[in-house]
Amino acid sequence: MVNVITNKQPKYIKAGFTLIEMATVLMIIGLLASLGMTLLKTKMEQTSYKVTQKRLDVIKETLIAYLRVNKELPCPDTDAVPDGAENSTCNNLADSFGIIPWSSLGLSRETALDGWNNFFSYHVSATTNDWTTVATLNDADVGDFTIQQRNSSGTSSGSDITQIVAVIISHGPNGDGAYTIKGTRNTLPAANEADELENTNADVTYVQRNFSDDTTATNGAFDDVVLTLSTSDLVSPLIDEGALQSSSSSLNDKFTRIKGALLSFASRTSSTASCTQVPWSAAMTVTSGTTRVVPSSANGYYYQANADGTTAAPEPTWSTTIGDTTNADGGGFTWTTIATYDSKDRHYYHNLPYATTIALVGVEDTTPLVNPAEGYVPYVTLSLTLDDVTDPWGNQIQYFVTQDIADRSDPALDGLYFTSPGTSGVAYRLVSGGPLNGITTTLGIGNSCAGDDICEDILVTDLLSQMTAARVPIDTAVTCP
Repeated sequence: MVNVITNKQPKYIKAGFTLIEMATVLMIIGLLASLGMTLLKTKMEQTSYKVTQKRLDVIKETLIAYLRVNKELPCPDTDAVPDGAENSTCNNLADSFGIIPWSSLGLSRETALDGWNNFFSYHVSATTNDWTTVATLNDADVGDFTIQQRNSSGTSSGSDITQIVAVIISHGPNGDGAYTIKGTRNTLPAANEADELENTNADVTYVQRNFSDDTTATNGAFDDVVLTLSTSDLVSPLIDEGALQSSSSSLNDKFTRIKGALLSFASRTSSTASCTQVPWSAAMTVTSGTTRVVPSSANGYYYQANADGTTAAPEPTWSTTIGDTTNADGGGFTWTTIATYDSKDRHYYHNLPYATTIALVGVEDTTPLVNPAEGYVPYVTLSLTLDDVTDPWGNQIQYFVTQDIADRSDPALDGLYFTSPGTSGVAYRLVSGGPLNGITTTLGIGNSCAGDDICEDILVTDLLSQMTAARVPIDTAVTCP
């Protein structure tokens, strides 16, 4: 065997990365890590916003439920160490700003925290328009707050929203001005972040704005999440489900109650009204057109003389056919049969009450000051309460009545009867000043209803028809003979 010896050494294979390759790999890993962190952070922010919005929705529904039961909204919790219980009172701007009173609302503390683990701020209207001690809640009640709407650049994006009842604020990712679970308050927004600062100062103005992290934008960056609650937001669900009346329905009920009381008043029969007849005699002078009863043959009819002169004794028989002109007396005078006693005499006296010119008194005036008699509904006279004659906006309903229909000075001509004065017109008018809390309509009857006033006119014919339907006896005289 021949051994062959060679001088060639084993060939080593090149392994590993160059510095450039290593740097490239590290850069790629860094980019991926950075992208991953950004995506993670974005995902976390999205989750925090979703949590915030979901909890705001729960708080809104809970406040509506609280309103349904209590007919008012809760005060905030302003304790140094929050326990979720509302203040006992909050009748000024400072006391009505705090955090959501989660315990009083029956919520968990977690629900009162936004997605960044800070408490929601809560401000409720409790000064000019107090929703924490509402006497008569309805859709006409408004709030104190004004909301300024802005876009992300900090400039106006629409008209301000006024009369907001409550505002709930998440102070966003930065949490500036928010109350914490530790019972402390985060540092307020910087002076150049004017919009976020506006949402922390407990005044009546708030800002609703699109998100912006641009610190150079007008009024600075903005990350607050602001929920506003209007009267409609809070009350409309209660009206829809029948738990609360609308203001229009409430006013209609009050008008109906007042009209019923006035109809009842008018349906009462006072002392019998009677027309006094001048006695007729054979020697008296009768003016043509004058109506007299003929005593010697009184038969329940009135007769009208057709000529002037001195009459003689009447004939014993007189026509009972209305319109008959053949009646004659011994002196040659003719008479027309014009009506029966029952159709021309007053047997029943009905009238409406005067108004009361002094608010809160409720008793009708003894005499009218002007025609029509103007003032407030005389609720005491009508056996009504002050609430019955107070409109949904807290103002007494006004009442104007035609003077001759309310007057009692002339029983023969005043009061309510068919073909009475004003038959084709208005017997009385009811007026509510409407939501703006003031009567715009010129006082009186016959003037148009102006502004946001709500007027209802009741015609004499309508009133008499209702009385007739109720079998109330009414005279039909125009005037007494």
